[in-house]
Amino acid sequence: MLASKSILPIFLFLSFLFYSMSMGCGNIFEDMADDSTKEAQLEEAQMVLDKGDYTTAVNMLLSLCGLSAADPTSGTPTCDNATISLLASAYMGRAGLDLIKIIDTAAQDTTIGQQGIFTEFSSLLINGNEQDMENAVKLLKNIQGKTPEQNLQMAVAATADTVLIVRDAVGGFNSSGLPNSVPSSFNTTTTNTVTDNISLISTGISGSGIANADLTSDISTLQTNIAGGDTSANSCDLRKYLCSVNPTATGCPVPITDCP
Repeated sequence: MLASKSILPIFLFLSFLFYSMSMGCGNIFEDMADDSTKEAQLEEAQMVLDKGDYTTAVNMLLSLCGLSAADPTSGTPTCDNATISLLASAYMGRAGLDLIKIIDTAAQDTTIGQQGIFTEFSSLLINGNEQDMENAVKLLKNIQGKTPEQNLQMAVAATADTVLIVRDAVGGFNSSGLPNSVPSSFNTTTTNTVTDNISLISTGISGSGIANADLTSDISTLQTNIAGGDTSANSCDLRKYLCSVNPTATGCPVPITDCP
């Protein structure tokens, strides 16, 4: 399905977004620092995040943004957009998302097909925390005037959240990141949330300006297939998509009498 494409544009975007903040080429957070104490706290949070201590990073960034751990998306942040994006990164990491592995898989010079595109994410999120990913999506959605990097981050987070929502709806994935069974129906909460994410994925990819890179191309393919070719996902769309990902799952193929 996918030919080899240049990995450089997507890698540069993600590198800037998740790593350059601590590389010492000037302080990109200068505009948000009210005083040296806040700036030092922000730099410390970045270092903690780089080390993979996501819970500590989340807590530090919540404090800097004046948000509650119980409901981080309900309040008005007291920090700027760069810090909110960093907080979303911490939630994404804690949910289990490994961007480097995803990039590596997306850049394969092979035809990986629907199953391969799905497992780019699902194999990393077998035990991931959906609430953390949902928090990341909502934080990024609420950023006004998103940069291209933040749009890309939102598209990645919304894709991962969709996979986690599906995982919970089917009762978990096997060790390969595939569903062992596909239910006879999905409730409206699931389909509505997936539909909302599909919209965010589309917006994010468009806003990133790099729709034809390896990762964004894979995300676009997943988005299109899971929605059955349109802009929303109903129960039949999800059932057919998951059966295309794992045709041997219990409940597959979807009976024509259920979903014409």
